[in-house]
Amino acid sequence: MRLILKLIAAPFIVLLTVLVAVLLFLFSVSSFLLTAASIIMALLGVGLFWLLLHYRRQLAARFPAAVLAVALGFSFVYGQVHLSITKYGQWYHDADYVQQTWREAPELNAVLPDDVFYRLDAYDSYNNLGLWLDKSCIQFFNSTVAPSILEFYPTVGVKRDVNSKPEASLYALRGLLSVRYTLVPKEKVEDWEKEKLEGWNLVSSTTSYLIYENENWVPMGFTYDCYVTADQLERVSEEERAQILCRAILLDDDQISAFGSLLEPLPDEELTDRGEDAYAADCAARRAAGVAAFTATDTGFTAKTAYDADELVFFSVPYDDGFSATVNGEPAAIEKVDDGLMAVCVPAGENEIEFTYHTPGLKVSACVSAAAIAVYGVYLLWIIRKRKSQPGSKR
Repeated sequence: MRLILKLIAAPFIVLLTVLVAVLLFLFSVSSFLLTAASIIMALLGVGLFWLLLHYRRQLAARFPAAVLAVALGFSFVYGQVHLSITKYGQWYHDADYVQQTWREAPELNAVLPDDVFYRLDAYDSYNNLGLWLDKSCIQFFNSTVAPSILEFYPTVGVKRDVNSKPEASLYALRGLLSVRYTLVPKEKVEDWEKEKLEGWNLVSSTTSYLIYENENWVPMGFTYDCYVTADQLERVSEEERAQILCRAILLDDDQISAFGSLLEPLPDEELTDRGEDAYAADCAARRAAGVAAFTATDTGFTAKTAYDADELVFFSVPYDDGFSATVNGEPAAIEKVDDGLMAVCVPAGENEIEFTYHTPGLKVSACVSAAAIAVYGVYLLWIIRKRKSQPGSKR
């Protein structure tokens, strides 16, 4: 038992050492201590592992308990060191994090309209600002995303790792993705103005932000007159492809065969007609071809259309196998367009579109989990009854 207590106490002794190192580091004594703390953690892990192996025979039946105690203690220490040291930069640089997120959210929501769906952009601000506002934002930190995002973003020149952070210079992407407002922290306004982006007008402000509205905003859900092929799009630089996608929808060969009668092929000369004026004209054309109504729901979204002819309606929502769609209550095929976004074909006249998301495999995994719990319960009952049936067992 004493050995187990020693093994448990060891991590806490090291924790005190590391915390002292952190305090010294915070007071800028030496950044060398950051490396020292990392080395201490590595040596601690190796040392504890060696102790367990060395005393495994003496521990005998208590060996599993000792392993558990060491694992829990080391995990606690590692977590404290990780939060204390690796997040140090945020303590210093993110002193206004609470103000610009939690405290600012009610003020921003009071200014931003909520009568129609739109997306936000956040210029050089904290991650996941949209989550604080309960609004969709193209600047997003998330380790898990729909695989189609990893197809779409590289197509339009956006690097995607655990972050979605399209550069402000990709102005046409904002029109394609229905971005209506950009939130700019007041201390970043000078940098924002250096971007020299056309079509953004200052419309409001809060304690921490200036709010710019996109005059080329295109509401969610619209149609096209033309389609573009992958070969054509490859002739355009990645940074300028979003503008072409504001003018024409990207279809594969099978989709061209199916919907070619609804759309015209984009002339090659249109590929070079780029620039802010052309972009503004494309956005105006997409607004004019917008759906009659669009509503985000807890499980997807709905839209209403009233076109004079059959149309392929585009939504800048990442394609995912979990989505299903209906048009007027009847199942409809979802087309994967633009290397990762979605579209659905609707007939002429008034229509109601509904997209619903169900996590793929959720029902199957729930059934498997329930069955596993049931089997484990039966196993426990068998163990208990077996022990009770043994001679000398207490009943």
